[in-house]
Amino acid sequence: MEHKEYKSSFGSLLLLLFISICHPGMAYSQVAQPRNIMPGMTYTEYTCNLGIMQEYVRGWLVGDSIESQGEMLMPVYRIDPERGDSITSGRPRFIKTEGDKVFMLDTGAQSGKRQWLLMYDFGLKPDECAEIYYPIHPGFLSKQVRCVEIKENPKYNGLLTMKLIRVLDPEYSNLDPEYSTLDLEYSNLESDFFSTCEWIIGVGSTQGLFWPTPPDFGAGTNLEKVTLHGKEIFYRPIERFISNRRKKRANH
Repeated sequence: MEHKEYKSSFGSLLLLLFISICHPGMAYSQVAQPRNIMPGMTYTEYTCNLGIMQEYVRGWLVGDSIESQGEMLMPVYRIDPERGDSITSGRPRFIKTEGDKVFMLDTGAQSGKRQWLLMYDFGLKPDECAEIYYPIHPGFLSKQVRCVEIKENPKYNGLLTMKLIRVLDPEYSNLDPEYSTLDLEYSNLESDFFSTCEWIIGVGSTQGLFWPTPPDFGAGTNLEKVTLHGKEIFYRPIERFISNRRKKRANH
């Protein structure tokens, strides 16, 4: 009996060592990395606009799937992370998943046509491109992006991430990559705020759930925390830049 218990413990130790080496995100994350967005996820985002010296924290809750017009879709509610994740808006946005893809519903208020728009494709491989949509009042805009790298990111406890860059001309998006990278080498785009973005596979963009593409303007939004049914998937503390600046001035 003691010999069997020893073999069982040793086997468990080897399994844990294998996971920590090959899949560090699974070894250190409270929740295993999901394959796609699912009900029960909450997102906390911090936005800072230095132009008008404003900052705020907002969040999203992915609700339970519902059936509408023969389709299963998920409502996404605006929540207030600083007030116990209480729902602040009764009019949700709607998303659905198909395999590795996430689609956002355009109800047709502006376009006149109800349609599903691609928001994420977590199945992209390096050098593959996609046209990605994001909401901007009162409608939607799109950008061509190209996947350039997929890796386990040590900054995020080994979560699998995807680096994307903006494509200059959709005509060349699936042809020679040389013509679709803003005429710059990838190494020079690492710090280019308006040309690159990063996705956490199965979760969303590090800029926020509804910011899947490189930004267009200087109001920076950053994803701070993601949970699934209250258990943490992703967390990185974001400095409250404007608040801290005002506190420092007040203390002088």
